[in-house]
Parts: sequence; C-alpha cells; structure tokens
Amino acid sequence: MNASEAAFPAVEIVHMIGFVLLVGTAALVDFRLLGWRLAHTPVWEIATDLAPWTTTGLVLVLITGPLLLATDPDRYYLATQFRFKMACLALALAFDFVVGRRVRTENTVATPSLQRFAGLVSLVLWSCVVLGGRAIGVLFVAK
Repeated sequence: MNASEAAFPAVEIVHMIGFVLLVGTAALVDFRLLGWRLAHTPVWEIATDLAPWTTTGLVLVLITGPLLLATDPDRYYLATQFRFKMACLALALAFDFVVGRRVRTENTVATPSLQRFAGLVSLVLWSCVVLGGRAIGVLFVAK
C-alpha cells in the first residue's frame, strides 16, 4: 500500500463506498423504525431487501479498513479519533446483532416504542462512526 501512490486513494474510495452502502442502508431501516419514512412498508421487508447491500458494505469496510490501517498503524492507534470510530463501530455492530435483528424480524414482538428506540440508538451510533471517520481524515490532512 505504501509503495504505490494510487493504492491508498483507491482503497480509501472502496472503503467509502462500503461505508455508504453499510451506513446508508442502516439509516434507511432506522428511518423506518423511527416512522420517518416508508411507513406503509413493514420493517422486515425493507431490512430483507437491503440486506445484500448492507452485507456488501460491511464486507468492503472490513476488507479495506485493515488495509488502510496497515499504512501507518502507530499513527492510527495513537489517534483519539480512530479509537472513537472503532469503539462506535464495535457498539453499532453489537447493537445491530443483539437488538436490531430482533426489531427487524417479520414476527417481531417489539413494541413501536422499542422499535423507535432501536432506530434512534442505531442512527446515533452509525452517525458517530461516520463522524469519527471524518475526524480521522481531517486529522491526517492537517499533519
């Protein structure tokens, strides 16, 4: 990655595409859980339709992230912004697997209040991941 001028930007572009897919599709489901969009479509149907895109985004992020990290691991590990992003990413994924999947199933027993709460928490966590990533970019450009 460090030997080529084009490698880092190319991998970063794929990383961003992955995040757009992952966070964008998560946001659509969260907006539905909050009742802000697509109110006449069941949550499970939206989540099922978007699942391949969400999974593709997650795979792209999980492949490209370590490649970007490998270019200067000490600089990343020492950056508070990086640790913030990784903490938020871990929380967002854990929340999705523990709570999100339960409120998105076809036969969910989650109340509308719980669905709204899950959508709000998920949206905040994914927003923090994006903000953390943006902060890393600002930090690295500034130096």
